[in-house]
Amino acid sequence: MDCELPDVSPENSIKFYGITGPHGFLSNFYPCDLLIDGIRYHSVEQYYQSMKFTKMPFVRRRILSCVTPKDVFALAKAFSQKIDHDWVTRKEQVMIKGLDAKFSNKDLAKRLLETGN
Repeated sequence: MDCELPDVSPENSIKFYGITGPHGFLSNFYPCDLLIDGIRYHSVEQYYQSMKFTKMPFVRRRILSCVTPKDVFALAKAFSQKIDHDWVTRKEQVMIKGLDAKFSNKDLAKRLLETGN
């Protein structure tokens, strides 16, 4: 079966920088409650960054205690030398799982579909 791929040309791309504006909800920093594997996250960014440190529970706990995605990002960057050795092989699946959880929210899913992309 042939699948029609979406037009991903630059002129058809949605650009967003930060969480404000009409497409800010697409940002991984956008605040949204997620429940993944029994753990609550405040954004996809928090989930994604915490999953870099599955073998370092104290770093994950610190990431989970962060209030803003900006703080999450800064903390993960500070520990960048300690990222799990298998992160490169897992990161795409982690992102997909985080986005699936985010867009299981009916309002966010509706807004995503309304982009037409």
